[in-house]
Amino acid sequence: MLVHRWERGELWLWRAGRNVIVVKHVGYAEGACVAFLAEAFDTVSEGEHDLDVFIDCQEQTGFDMAFRDRVADWARSVQPRVRSVCALVRSRIVGFGVAVVSVLIGRITTMVATEEAFARKLAAAVRGSLEDDDAA
Repeated sequence: MLVHRWERGELWLWRAGRNVIVVKHVGYAEGACVAFLAEAFDTVSEGEHDLDVFIDCQEQTGFDMAFRDRVADWARSVQPRVRSVCALVRSRIVGFGVAVVSVLIGRITTMVATEEAFARKLAAAVRGSLEDDDAA
């Protein structure tokens, strides 16, 4: 698990399955943390394609515009390697930000509002990655 902390928040990133990446935002997201996100994503994903990305934003309190713009640029650059994106969102402001980034990059992001729904989708993706490993 890779972790980056700053004054108003933190970002965690880890691999939950062969092609499953989990990102967790806590607190206020700032543009400067996107460099860590990009580097950590490259490290953890190891160049894999057909990635399922799960973003836990339930403890994210907000974001600055630099974060939204930089994360959109980064997401656009990794989009060819990503099969699906699911975000756990509680805050309307954060949900709006996720929706804006989705529109900017031309990708549909599934948003869920409960930990249970997020956990079910994540578990299904991890099971699918294990089945992919068995088939290989």
